[in-house]
Amino acid sequence: MTTAAVQRILEQGVRSHQAGDRTSAARCYLEVLATNPENPDAWNLLGVATLQNGDARTAVQHLQTAQQLAPQDSNIAANLSSACLQVKDYSAAEKAVRQALRLDPSNSMAWRHLSSTMRFLGRVPEALQAAERSLELTPGHDDSIAQLGAMQLAAGQLKECVRTLERLTGRRRIRPDVLTNLGAAKRQLGEFHEAKKLLDEAWEHFPGQAEVLTNRGNALLAVHRPDEALEMFRMALAKQPNSASVLSQIVDEITMLIPRFMKDLNEAYALLNQSASQQAGIGE
Repeated sequence: MTTAAVQRILEQGVRSHQAGDRTSAARCYLEVLATNPENPDAWNLLGVATLQNGDARTAVQHLQTAQQLAPQDSNIAANLSSACLQVKDYSAAEKAVRQALRLDPSNSMAWRHLSSTMRFLGRVPEALQAAERSLELTPGHDDSIAQLGAMQLAAGQLKECVRTLERLTGRRRIRPDVLTNLGAAKRQLGEFHEAKKLLDEAWEHFPGQAEVLTNRGNALLAVHRPDEALEMFRMALAKQPNSASVLSQIVDEITMLIPRFMKDLNEAYALLNQSASQQAGIGE
């Protein structure tokens, strides 16, 4: 296959990929690899498509092959780090993304991946710094804005998170991560009904995502609708039955809400006592 033919097929695959047809895209990449098995671009693109199709382990293999063929390509290293994150190999993810940044310190995508890696490792200040650097490099990029908002939420910078993520509301593209994180921030700020509105919208557009379901359940708990909240939690666990993060978030939220519900019960009990005393006085 000539160089021109390879380029034409790769471009056709990228167009299909950008249009959301990852199956057709993968066929194009495989067609190239059938005759050009040492083409790093084809392995890289196939790895990204495979990752987006939910097969992270195979994606890691494809991207490792791409990196072996093109060890100086920063974007390939950054994509590999993203795939390693999905299989929870955080050490390999950090190694790959730091390699990407050594090759190209201005790679905004790599800074976003470093931010996510640091977040998973529990190093929130470093995650926040990496997200800030990504946005400095690409000030208007939606992914960089969303990443910074997510890290501000993780760092407890709730008002800053709201300001950041509200830059993305009203866009044509509806993002579940933006709606979910913005809803979570507003809930923690005590804006319970606004939070529920945002999470209702997330659920309407993305009803199958466990994180959306969990956060909507938390919002429902906050507005005293426990039966509906429980249904959301059950649906989330059906999607990810072994998800420690989903279980932890549910337990943390219920634990946090118990004192507030107890306060409400105590206030109600006091009001009942006050009412009973007033009724007793009238009777006298």
